[in-house]
This record gives sequence, structure tokens and C-alpha cells, in this order.
Amino acid sequence: MKMKRSIHLTAFLLMTLVISLVMGSAAAVAGQAVVEVSVVSWFPTNPGSYLDNLKKAFEEANPGYKIVYQTFDSNTYYDRLQVMLVGEVIPDVAMLGFDWIATMAENGMAMNIDQLVREEFPYQEMFPSIQRSLQWKGQFYALCRDITAKTFFYNKAHFAEAGLADPAETWTWNDFVNIGKKLQKGTGDNTERWAFYTTFVRDGYYHWFPTNGADWFNYDRTEVTMTDSRTVETFQFLHDLIYRDGLAPTPAQAGKLRSPFENGIASMQVGGSVPPSATTYPNLEWEATLLPRKLQAGSRVWSNLWFIPAKTANKEAAWKVLSFFAGPEGQRIAAMDNRVPAIYSVVRELNLHPYIVKAFEVGIPFPVIANRDVWNVFDSLLPKLWANEQPVSNILAEIQRQTAPMMRN
Repeated sequence: MKMKRSIHLTAFLLMTLVISLVMGSAAAVAGQAVVEVSVVSWFPTNPGSYLDNLKKAFEEANPGYKIVYQTFDSNTYYDRLQVMLVGEVIPDVAMLGFDWIATMAENGMAMNIDQLVREEFPYQEMFPSIQRSLQWKGQFYALCRDITAKTFFYNKAHFAEAGLADPAETWTWNDFVNIGKKLQKGTGDNTERWAFYTTFVRDGYYHWFPTNGADWFNYDRTEVTMTDSRTVETFQFLHDLIYRDGLAPTPAQAGKLRSPFENGIASMQVGGSVPPSATTYPNLEWEATLLPRKLQAGSRVWSNLWFIPAKTANKEAAWKVLSFFAGPEGQRIAAMDNRVPAIYSVVRELNLHPYIVKAFEVGIPFPVIANRDVWNVFDSLLPKLWANEQPVSNILAEIQRQTAPMMRN
């Protein structure tokens, strides 16, 4: 009997001790100063939004921390962000377009997080192409908000109507052109249906270059390569689709079209990682595959980013937020918002089309460069190429001439 009483007493004391420790710990958390982490973006933060869900999940997992959002209009975001980064009130974490990572790293505005990523983050769970997109000169400077890659979409009903089988994964540029000739209906301004639709912003066609082992810059993004033979060949191929083969609209013709693939006015297009909505376009019978190739399978990948400003005084808390947003928990929340997560284990939880996933496996990042003035030259001269104002090789030679010295500065 005494032994039972002793056991009961011991159990009671242990329980009392555990409760005391838990309550003491809770009291300590409640009593300590809350660490505020400032996060700037161009996204809305209203209740139920993507960022609001991230905030709630982070704060629940990290008692004693509080995220404070600041939102800027997307049209003025980078101007205001850069002013903040050299001012006295520095944000702890900031949203960033992938094309800005080199500028921020090179100018010392982004914190080098390479050691933290390699020691404390599951970076190897990301596609190699995405890992590369987070680095400048081999060092990590950012992590992912979400990711996207270029995927080739085609209209199955149009293919069936033309007596065409679904394209093989290994189809070529020549296959693509021959198929396009069977899909095209009409010519020029009298076209009833275009074989292929493209846009003419830089990111609207870069994805073709990896399929020919071509690029606009060298691997390290330190030299421009617009006159390399494969680069010229790829530009000429795209130009010929419009002006020789008549299978894609000119910029002037394309400007008059509204969602031509989704509305059945074009049979093929290259889109992102989110396919056309069945709710918005219930009559569209689409399928996806890899881009046609000249030399190899290829695509373009893009990462939407979070980074830590180099001058923040709150580095430890900033890393806690950054690694949560970009880690498995944060990426699941991104997936719930119809975004493609960067963590492969989370990707496997989703029902993504296999060729959307494969695009990340064969793709390379869109080129990022430190001197953004180089893009001004591209943007002033490439429209002349697409408008057929000068020979392709002449325009590319002029881009090379003007930008080569800029890349050395």
C-alpha cells in the first residue's frame, strides 16, 4: 500500500513539475518582447490572402515573432525598394523579381545567404535549374516565393481535325513547322486560325534558345553572345515562322488578338506552369508537351524571390522568416494559392501535369545581369527585328557592338 502511495505521489509530483515547467515556459514567452520582422512586397495582405496565410502559419510556428507587412504598388516597387535599402529604415525581408537578383547582389543590397542555405536549408530538394536561379556568381542570395517554367501547349481538337497525332516528346523544329502548316488557316490579315502564337517581350521567346544550346550571354552572365551562330540561328528560326512561313502573327497582328490560344484562334503556344482554366475556357481541349528542339530538350525557368537586405539589423529573425516562406511549410501555402512550389517534395504532393514538371528538369534560368542598362539596348533594337525592319544578323551584331563594353563595366 505504501509503495502504491509512493508511486502515486511521485507521479503527482512529476505531473506538477511538468505543468509548472510548461506554464513557466509559456509565461516566459508571453513576457518576452515580441520580435517584429518587417516584410515588403507588392502583394495584397488582406485577410485570407496568400501573404496573410503565410503570416498566420509563421507566427503560429514561431511564438514571440510577428510579421509586419508593407505593400508598395507594383509599378513603383523597385524605385521605392531601392530608396529604402540605402536609407535608415531597412526592411528585413523583401519580395523580388528574379531578374533583379544580380543587380541587388552586385550592388551589395542583398545579403549573401550562401552558408545559411547550404547548412540550414533543404536546397537540394529544389530542381538544379531553380538552385542556379537563386545564385549570383555561385553564391545564394535569395530563396523562392514560387517558380514557373515555360510549357508547350497545343489544342487537341485542332490536331485531330487536321489528322495529326500528338507530338512526340522528342519532336524537332522541323516537325513543329510541318505540323504548323497543316494547322494554319488563312494567311496574313485574313488568317482565320494561326498555327502558333507568341509574344514579343524578352521573356516571351527566350525559352527557344535552350532548345538549340544557345543563349544571349555566357554561363557566368559576364559576356554577351548575341552573334554566336546558334543564337543567330534561333532568332532567324523565330523570325522565319512569322515572315517566311506565315505561321505566327507579326507584332501588329498579335496586338489585335485576345487570348488567341484559349479562344481557339491559335493552335499552339508556349505558356507558363499554370494551364488554361477549365472554368474560364470550358471548351478548350488542351494538352502539354516539351518545346520542339533543334539540339536538345530545353525550356526557361523563373523564380519569384524573397531576399534579405544586406543592411538589416535583424538578420537572425529575417532568416527565420525567409527560410519558412521558402521551406516546405511556406511552399505548401504557395501551392494552395495556385502557385508552383519550389520544394520538390511539395511538388510531388500535387497533381501537376508531368510535362509542366519536366520543363523544370530540362530548363535553364532566364538570364540575369548586373548592369540593367544592357536591357535598354535589347529593348530598343529587338522590336526592329520583330517588325522586319532590318536583317536579323545586322540587328544582333548591333546589340553585340553596343552591349559588349557595357558587360565589362
